[in-house]
Amino acid sequence: MDVIIIGAGAAGLTAAIFAAGEGADVLVLNHHAVPGKKLLSTGNGKCNFTNEYQDISCYRSDDDVLVKKVLDIFCETDTMAFFHDIGIAYKQKNGYYYPISGQASSVREALISKAGYSGTEIINGINISSVEKTADGFTVDTEKGIFGSKSLILATGGMAAPSTGSDGSGYELAKSLGHSIISPLPALVPLITIDRWLRNVAGVRCDAKVTLLVDGKASAENIGELQLNASQLSGIPVFQVSRYASIALKERKRVELAIDFYPRLSEIELANVLAAMAESLGGYKNWREILAGLIHTKLAGMIADRLKLSTEPVWIKRRAQIPADARKITSMMKQTMVNVTGTGYMTHAQATCGGVPLNEIGGDMQSQFVHGLYFAGEILNVDGICGGYNLQWAWSSGAIAGQSAAKAVIKS
Repeated sequence: MDVIIIGAGAAGLTAAIFAAGEGADVLVLNHHAVPGKKLLSTGNGKCNFTNEYQDISCYRSDDDVLVKKVLDIFCETDTMAFFHDIGIAYKQKNGYYYPISGQASSVREALISKAGYSGTEIINGINISSVEKTADGFTVDTEKGIFGSKSLILATGGMAAPSTGSDGSGYELAKSLGHSIISPLPALVPLITIDRWLRNVAGVRCDAKVTLLVDGKASAENIGELQLNASQLSGIPVFQVSRYASIALKERKRVELAIDFYPRLSEIELANVLAAMAESLGGYKNWREILAGLIHTKLAGMIADRLKLSTEPVWIKRRAQIPADARKITSMMKQTMVNVTGTGYMTHAQATCGGVPLNEIGGDMQSQFVHGLYFAGEILNVDGICGGYNLQWAWSSGAIAGQSAAKAVIKS
């Protein structure tokens, strides 16, 4: 066999298609019984497969230069051409690309179909005991026998969503071949808290800005729809900063989340708006009722309770205090603090932070230590933000690894 690929996810199937396209004989060994299982849950089942906005800031790794090089070689327009080639029509919404079918299953089926048409054999549900480097290439020891190849691609995924096959087994294979592993941690995951006030706002969804603080210093921030629950925070803005929380918590640092419930106005602007509303409506409304005209009623109640605001109309006894009260309320609306005590488990994560460090591979996705060994996808220490970036990394690294592995074999 010319090329063996371990893993039949987005990166592995892409690598197989591109390796076969170069004329190589390709075998895919898949730990999970279902190829492309994790693809089915991407984009809430709709498969947001790339994004027209591509910037290195959308990817987190230990080597931004290499990530940019890989994405420049196989960029989002190459992905679109690839999807056209495998028969997937697509649509764009706010820069996010989806299959027109609205189904991740159509992408999975197209990849499997193209791989099969290209001559790739896929063996699913196979447990791999070990891999070894030999004089002629590699041997892969499995429960169904020993397989040999000239080149080997590890595309086993990370540890996020282990039920789909990304159970971390690929890290052990990489380590057995001399590579190190940056500790895998959950990314794009909810954040856990024991702050009791959240119980009163459970179920609230609202636009907000979140800032992650590590030992009191801002580490990352994002704006979007925040989801509040009794013991955790989720939603895209939380997911975007969660990988930094994972790292900080592992290092036993103090982690907090500052929530701005009204990011559309500055603190001064919001205080002026609140004061004007109180002057206009305070004859018959209390502060809780006034706030309910700006934010979710549960949030208005939470702020009123925590600040012990009067239940009487604002003009009664407190009219002279309107400017001071408005500033006090605004301060909490613009910065409500949450103590973060943990993150969701890997079972709740959409991506993995950590893996094989990029300084151990080259731009052709080949190992710096073992000739003929290549890597693709989430097994590497690259995690993207929400928006199709993790899949773009899978397509880019998979295409390059597949082509590189096949060309090296054919030339020899």
